[in-house]
Amino acid sequence: MEDHRIFNIVIIDDDNINNHLSEAIIRLIFPKINVKSFLYPRAGLDYIHTQYSLPGTEKTLLLLDINMPVLTGWDVLEILNGFPDAIKDQLDIYMFTSSINVEDKQKANDNPLVLGFIEKPLDKRVLKEIIGNYTCSRIKLCIV
Repeated sequence: MEDHRIFNIVIIDDDNINNHLSEAIIRLIFPKINVKSFLYPRAGLDYIHTQYSLPGTEKTLLLLDINMPVLTGWDVLEILNGFPDAIKDQLDIYMFTSSINVEDKQKANDNPLVLGFIEKPLDKRVLKEIIGNYTCSRIKLCIV
């Protein structure tokens, strides 16, 4: 059976306030999960490429904003698609956005790298659904 425990969360979002708020919510619910946020998509991509090229890296939830300057979330997905499968297999990717555009939701649903679409701000219930169902039941990462 494949192990899907999440130990890390990476946020790529150009909104610093949203990053701090999301980190605070994540740490409140899952205090043992490592959280890293990146304001600049290229820095997040560089981190992922470097960190997840190493053997034994743990499964990671990637929360990826859509609307960012220079590189959009769609651009980031295109770059990630070119990464080795060994890196992509370590990521559970969710588009994380304030966009209410139906086309964005459809594009996310159509992308094989994307598992879902999360609207900002991060909601505790949604976070628990994504992580809690397969993490809390197996290991003690969250507060009950």
